Amino acid sequence: MSLVTGRVRELERDLRLSEQTLKQVTERLEASGEELQASNEELQASNEELQASNEELQASNEELHAVNEELVSVSSEHERKIQQLSELNDSTEFVMDLMRMGVIQVDPEGRIQRFSRLMSRDFGMVAHDTDRPLSVISPRLGFVDLPDLVARVAESGEPQEAEGEVEGRRTAVLVSPLRPSDGNSFPGAVIVIRYL
Repeated sequence: MSLVTGRVRELERDLRLSEQTLKQVTERLEASGEELQASNEELQASNEELQASNEELQASNEELHAVNEELVSVSSEHERKIQQLSELNDSTEFVMDLMRMGVIQVDPEGRIQRFSRLMSRDFGMVAHDTDRPLSVISPRLGFVDLPDLVARVAESGEPQEAEGEVEGRRTAVLVSPLRPSDGNSFPGAVIVIRYL
């Protein structure tokens, strides 16, 4: 009997060890399961955040697309207006040529802002003369000093005129304020040179 009892005790001990091992493995599996569940919840939360971010990006993309379409429309309108202004400028130049008239526009400091085709053709003004002082590059008319005439207009606020000859042609000069003055500042001037 002692052999059987010894064997039973041995089996009982093995059974207890197996139960303890099984219990430890079960606890580890439960802990791993809880960790996996927590990780899964974190992944789900991250996925929801990514979905929300994706929806925001899609909304932003739609807004950008709408803004881009608006910019294309505005750009087309600006191109159309630039074309119209170019055509108007060409027409104005043609009319001034027919009237044998040249024009120079100067800012309040007497710098050339723009000039007509006749000024280029008959007085040698070139594109890089823009933004240069009238006193440095003004056409030499012989019978009148243009910078002095502009200064008189700036001082009085009233148009000034002069007549004389340029290369045997009777010529009239009119210098007028660019627009009515507010009384405090000189707005610049328009110089009109016309062959009579």
